[in-house]
Amino acid sequence: MKTLILSLLLLSFSGMANAQAGAWATYVPPVERAKTQTEQLKKELQLNDSQAKKVYTINLKINQKYDEVNSGGHTDYQYAINKIGNERDALMEDVLNGKQYLKYIRIR
Repeated sequence: MKTLILSLLLLSFSGMANAQAGAWATYVPPVERAKTQTEQLKKELQLNDSQAKKVYTINLKINQKYDEVNSGGHTDYQYAINKIGNERDALMEDVLNGKQYLKYIRIR
């Protein structure tokens, strides 16, 4: 479970660290990050196929937003990142059942 948390955090914020360093040497496109995140969540939360498709859509949308923020132009970077994370949590709450959502919150 700790590995999942670390993986999700690294995937979500990998672009952020690279953007701050001025290089996208290890850039992973939003589609690939969304696939990896969804596969991990499907396993950890025991998502059904319908939930997995919705979670993939959420992950893709959120990862695209992270890329937009990481590309610059935001006056309050941390606020923008937190806002996107809160949006992801709200969207996930609509897709997951109560037990899954509680576990998602613990492992995110």
